[in-house]
Amino acid sequence: MAVVVDASVAMGWLLGSQASVLSHAVEETITTNGGWVPAHFGIEIARTLRRFERRGGLTPDIVDQALAQMQELPLRQDTLAGFSSLRTGVKLARLHLLRIADAAYLELALRLELPLATRDRKLATAAARAGAKLFMP
Repeated sequence: MAVVVDASVAMGWLLGSQASVLSHAVEETITTNGGWVPAHFGIEIARTLRRFERRGGLTPDIVDQALAQMQELPLRQDTLAGFSSLRTGVKLARLHLLRIADAAYLELALRLELPLATRDRKLATAAARAGAKLFMP
C-alpha cells in the first residue's frame, strides 16, 4: 500500500543526520508501493535545506545534491485537489491546532485513505484523532 509522506520523514532520506528507523521503513515502502505528498512538499523540503545551509550546517553542493535526489524519489505530488482541498485543510488545522502545511498532509491521507508517515508528534496525534491511519514500521 502507498503512503502519504511528510517532510519530517523525507529529510531522513536526504540528510543522514535526520535518518530514523521510520524514514528507512518508509523509504522501503515507497520503493515498492509508491508514496504521495501534497503540492507544497517540495517547497517545504527546499526551505528546510536552505535553513540548514544558512546556518552553516550544509554546503550549497549538498543542498543541490539533496534536491536532485528528491526528484528521483518515487513520490506522486497531489496537484489534482488544488484549491478544493484548502477548506478541508483549514478546518483540520483549526480543529487540531495544526499549521496549514501539516494539515495538508492529514487532508491528503484522509482523502486518499492512505497511512500517514510523520515524525511530528502533534500531526500524528491529530491524524489518530481524525481517524487517519498512521504508518508504523
